Amino acid sequence: MINSFSKPGWYFGTRSQAFWWDSSSQTALAYGGEYFQPLPDIPIFYLWELQPDNAGGGTWTERNSSNNGSWGQKYPGAYASIAQSGTTGYALGGFNDLAAGVYPFIPGMMEYNFESESWTNATTEGRYYDGLVAHGAAHYVPGVGAEGLVLFIGGSNEISGAEQVAPSSNITIYDPATGNWYSQQATGTPAPISRLDLCLVGVQESGAGSYEM
Repeated sequence: MINSFSKPGWYFGTRSQAFWWDSSSQTALAYGGEYFQPLPDIPIFYLWELQPDNAGGGTWTERNSSNNGSWGQKYPGAYASIAQSGTTGYALGGFNDLAAGVYPFIPGMMEYNFESESWTNATTEGRYYDGLVAHGAAHYVPGVGAEGLVLFIGGSNEISGAEQVAPSSNITIYDPATGNWYSQQATGTPAPISRLDLCLVGVQESGAGSYEM
C-alpha cells in the first residue's frame, strides 16, 4: 500500500535529488535536486531529514548543519553524481538550478558526514572535468583500501549549447581516506555507449571474488 503524507510548506519540491540513509539517526536525508517551479532567492540552505514512523509515513524537518554557512555552496546542486558510504554522503558537481536563463556548474564535490553533521567541499581541480559535470553516476565500493572507494562515470560537462558527454570508458576514482583522485581507462569491445542519468549498481562476488558493476 502506498501512503501519502505532507511536507512543510517551505520544503520546495525537487526532482532527481539525492537520498542518503543516515544509519546513525535512522533517518533519510534529501539533498539538492531540480525545482519544479521558479523560486525566489533562498536565504539559507537546509538538508531535509525524514524520520519514518514505521507505519508508512513520517515527519520532514530541516537539518541545519553546524557549518552550513561555510561549506562552500550557497545552493545545493541539481543532477549531481551521488553515492554514499556508511558514514558519508557524496555529491559531485551538478548545476545551480536558481540561475537566470543559464545553468552554471557547481565546482567541487560535497561530502556530508552523517555523525558530525558537517560538510566538506573536496577540491576537484584537474579531476573529472574539474568536477564541472552533471547527469553522471557515482558508486561507493566498500572493502577496498582504508575507507572504500567512490567511482564516477558518465555525465555531461555542458548543459546549454554543445553537449560533451563523458565516454563510459573514462572512470574516475576517489579515495576518501587520502583525498586522492585517480583515473582509469576501461577496455573491452564493444565499449558501452556514453550515457546521461545512467543507473549504476554494484555487487560483491561471494568469497574473495571481484566486485561487479
